[in-house]
Amino acid sequence: MQNEYRFTFGQKHRHEPHPIAPWVHPDGWLTIFAPDTQRARKLAESIVGEDGFSMQYGAATTGRDAWPREDIYPRGELHRATWE
Repeated sequence: MQNEYRFTFGQKHRHEPHPIAPWVHPDGWLTIFAPDTQRARKLAESIVGEDGFSMQYGAATTGRDAWPREDIYPRGELHRATWE
């Protein structure tokens, strides 16, 4: 079973291009489907690098792990990948 995870990016990418993934922007997120948190993080790191994102979110609906809010991340999903 694949779980959904989302990764957001730092504000520096508003004006500074991401060195690996030019689509990265702080107003959106990367969606990863993976069996667990560790594999989701590994896949995200393979796409944007080890220090390529700022936050990882799981399926929780409240607290620190809540999904990125679309009013704060108006570009929404910027890229999607699935652990194979």
